[in-house]
Amino acid sequence: MESTSTAKNEIDPLLYDLFEFRPRKGDLKKVEIIKASIECLATLGIEKTSYEAIAKVIGTRRAHVAYHFADKHEIFKSAIKYILATYQQMSLEHIAKATSGEDMLIKYVEAAFSWADLHPKQVSVILLLYYFCSIDEDYLELNDRVKKKGQERIYFILKAQMKKNFTSEKAKALSSIIQNLTSSTIQDCYTTKDYSLKTGKENVLSIIKTLVETY
Repeated sequence: MESTSTAKNEIDPLLYDLFEFRPRKGDLKKVEIIKASIECLATLGIEKTSYEAIAKVIGTRRAHVAYHFADKHEIFKSAIKYILATYQQMSLEHIAKATSGEDMLIKYVEAAFSWADLHPKQVSVILLLYYFCSIDEDYLELNDRVKKKGQERIYFILKAQMKKNFTSEKAKALSSIIQNLTSSTIQDCYTTKDYSLKTGKENVLSIIKTLVETY
């Protein structure tokens, strides 16, 4: 089970991404609620994720949750942003260990599967995000921004870090293919039987290697 609280005297580094400054006490409470909402969304579903359910996870009252988040969708959106910050941090940590441009691309893809393996409940919430995108413009815009940033990072690796001389057009197209292949494979691993993240990662890396060599 993923922790729903931050250790005493320890500031979660993701808070700097979420709040863009040293988080205050109220922000730490918000993140406690956000983590609890991820737990509820992943285990109870959308309909049963209520103020009461979230409050129960962190051992507080409904009013405490409502004080920090006046609207339930505000909690959902904050939860998604927290998840995306988690994924981003793992990506940067993996990329930092790369020894070449080719290795950087591999580690970027591996980071996605490592995140999915370490945070299965976060994956469940991201799957809910796709549903929200179909009914709410705010979620659609959020997901669109995230996809574009991911494609920009892959594009940078292909154009600036690898020895292959991709044209801008080819690098852009390949960036989209790699991102979609990675995310759709992770979805398949969680929504179909007998398809492990390990196998999915191996398949994706094999396809990407072929694409990069022949594109």
